[in-house]
Amino acid sequence: MTFFGGETPQPFDGVALLNAVLPPAGTLPPGIIQPGAMTAGVMPAGPQPGMPPGGQPSTEVLRQQAAAVIQRCYRWLEAVAPTVPQVSALVPAMITAVQQYEAQQYAVSLNQAITVAETIRQLQAAVPGLPAL
Repeated sequence: MTFFGGETPQPFDGVALLNAVLPPAGTLPPGIIQPGAMTAGVMPAGPQPGMPPGGQPSTEVLRQQAAAVIQRCYRWLEAVAPTVPQVSALVPAMITAVQQYEAQQYAVSLNQAITVAETIRQLQAAVPGLPAL
């Protein structure tokens, strides 16, 4: 299993996860829940490297990844919304991701947060001058 930046698993370091580079939309490495996978009921075929038996990432891995993406998106929205109020349209999706996280639905929460992150990336491509995620 690899994390967002392609590094091998290490003991949890929240700061490192928060500072990790998010992949471009649609290029998540194997073993990471793909956007839409949970709603479509589709997971990547075959065993994934670093995955426990059964082919699912551990609950702890999903929890850490969901927390990292939620925090990055939250911080970005917090910084950008005062100057670009249109991005506040992403807040309801972030609230849903947080509620799913609090309900310990980490895979669904991660999927929701990644969808928000991909939307932010699309906004960055369309609106010059937006800060990096």
